[in-house]
Order: sequence, then structure tokens, then C-alpha cells
Amino acid sequence: MAYQALVHRATGLLYFSYWPRQPRTWQAIAGLNAEVQQLVPRLVASGREIPSQSSRQEVQVRVRQSGSIAPSNQMANPKTKPRSIKKASSKDQGPLVVKAPVKPETSGMMIAINTSPHFVRAAVRAEVLEGELRMPFENRTAIARNHIVAERFAPYEAHVYTWGAEPESVLAGE
Repeated sequence: MAYQALVHRATGLLYFSYWPRQPRTWQAIAGLNAEVQQLVPRLVASGREIPSQSSRQEVQVRVRQSGSIAPSNQMANPKTKPRSIKKASSKDQGPLVVKAPVKPETSGMMIAINTSPHFVRAAVRAEVLEGELRMPFENRTAIARNHIVAERFAPYEAHVYTWGAEPESVLAGE
């Protein structure tokens, strides 16, 4: 439920147990807290929420991009090389060459969670998904093609995907 809360933009997590003396309960929470702590820079850094869509209603998704962000219609195509533009020249220095802007460095994350008690296959689409995505808590990668990631989910399973460098963030009190 913690990942479901993060998908819906929770700003804090609180745990409660009817069985407070069960060591397994608190051990599981410790692992979950370690994962959430690793996501904190991507959750709190400046950035924007990216519209996303799942092919299955049971799979809820949040995509967040952070870093140096330009509107998607102003981003250069990453497959093309920067082109040179000649400007007025000086007789002493020769032509001045200015490189066209390239795609800014961005990073981000996607959290997708199956909210049903059944195995589900789903395709998730978001404009920023492309290429290799790291899945840090599963020690594997996924490939996004045409802005789509296809995945299989166990009952109530969450998948976390990240890309780019970890953004810098400042927390209160630091």
C-alpha cells in the first residue's frame, strides 16, 4: 500500500500493525523504507508529473520527471547530432559557430502497481519513456519502445523504474 500511496502523490507514509510484536512485519517495513529512501531525491526534486496511461485499469501509474526540463516540443531529437549555425564573422576570428540546443539532461521515475489479486499483463505509456529503464529493486532493466513499457505484474505487485542520474535535492533541516 505504500507504493499505491506514492502513485497517488502521498507526501508521507505511516505504518500500523495489529501484530506489533511480529519481527517479520517490521523487517518487511525496514526493507520498504530503504526502497522509499532511495526514491526520495526523485520524489522531492524539482520537476513535473508526466501524464501516463495503463492498458489495464488495475494497474495504477505515476511518472515523474526531474532535472533540467524543457517542454517536450522544444527538446531536440536525441538521435540527431547538434547542427552548427554560422553567424557573422570577424576578419580576425573567422566564423562564429553556435551549436543548436540538445536534449537537456533529465532523470525520472515511474511507479506502477497492480491493485488486483490477479496476475496482470499491462502496457504503460508516457511521453518520456524511451530506451533502457533501470528497475533498482529487482536488479534488472526494462526496455521502453515507442514510449511504452510492457510488464507482467503479480497480485498487488509494484514495479519501480528509473532513468538518468539521481537528481540533487535538499530536504528540510539539511
